Amino acid sequence: MAEPAARLAVGRPVRRVPRPAPRRPRVRRRGRLHPVGRDRAAAPGATALDFAYALGPGTGDRSIGALVNGRLAPLSAEVRSGNVVEILTDPGGSPSEDWLGFATTAQARVHIGRRLARRRADEAAEAGRRRLVRALAGRRVDLLAAEAHGDSLAVARDLGYAEIDEMYAALTSGGLRLDDLLARFTRA
Repeated sequence: MAEPAARLAVGRPVRRVPRPAPRRPRVRRRGRLHPVGRDRAAAPGATALDFAYALGPGTGDRSIGALVNGRLAPLSAEVRSGNVVEILTDPGGSPSEDWLGFATTAQARVHIGRRLARRRADEAAEAGRRRLVRALAGRRVDLLAAEAHGDSLAVARDLGYAEIDEMYAALTSGGLRLDDLLARFTRA
């Protein structure tokens, strides 16, 4: 008699590789705000967003909506003790500046602030890098090659920056002049 198709020759079940997650919103976590049980306690005035961050920063950061007692609700909806709250998430979701307006718990506000600051720093570094690439192209210097050889990191460390992205962000914010940086790259 032949072995079933779902088993290996040694008798262990075949591990099925899951398909990539769809890009549509899905229910990520579910909880119940209950005064007696060990479930999450709701702070007075807490919103669905606060509940999402109480479940974990990864859930909170990717939140896009909530189901409160089975009804669709915005993240700004107030939740009370006894509510059943389901948080809807999107893998590509990220916090918005608006969230600071209705997040009430310190935990949620701190996580949102950190994530927004990290996003701003990344955007500033990218803008500074693009500005430097354009300026160096006019002098026939390839920034990608300089980064690959470690010249960019050496220049950043000489200027007192621990990372290259900090140097690029300083270029965007005005803390570092483009002419000073160009002079160092053309010497390197």
